[in-house]
Amino acid sequence: MGALPPQPGRCGALFERPGGKEIHRHPGHRHILGGLDRPNAYGETVFVNGDPTRPNEAYFKHVDWVVDKAESLGLYIGMVPIWSKEYVQQDRALLDQPSYGPSIRSAIRASGPSVVDQASAYSYGKFLGSRYRDKPIIWILGGDWFATGVEDIWRAMAAGIAAGDGGTQLKTYHPKSPAVHPSGFTTTPGWISTCCKPAIRV
Repeated sequence: MGALPPQPGRCGALFERPGGKEIHRHPGHRHILGGLDRPNAYGETVFVNGDPTRPNEAYFKHVDWVVDKAESLGLYIGMVPIWSKEYVQQDRALLDQPSYGPSIRSAIRASGPSVVDQASAYSYGKFLGSRYRDKPIIWILGGDWFATGVEDIWRAMAAGIAAGDGGTQLKTYHPKSPAVHPSGFTTTPGWISTCCKPAIRV
């Protein structure tokens, strides 16, 4: 009997780890670009001085290596460009949702300006789409978090990716569970390629 294909899963910190061993341990998984102030193993953060209009070339050199390694193994990477809860201010009304427990409410970024706005989301998306336009990547926006009130930021990032890659790569949005997408968010023509539903653990 032949070997089973790689199973979908998650290795969120792959781009923060040194060397290439992890790519062999986690084939076919979802990989997430680093947090705002959290450096990779080489001390590099994803943006220079936290500025989303200034992607850090040294950080992305390592991302390049991981993406190229995955390609050489015949794998696709599901790449999360940013963690929503670290970069995007959410609607304060989310704090009043009775279905969300304290751990979710405490993680909702409901104060302070968003690190990314529509303009910087577009430019960052275009940077990523241009850099990886010919690579085996599926873009997973959102990062297991809410889109409520910040839909235009995600649409702008998706539009930037499409401008960079020529619209050739698949894109989706990974919502938080329980997920209620704002009306028309995932059905807006041109930006979402496939529906990503949250996993429900029982």
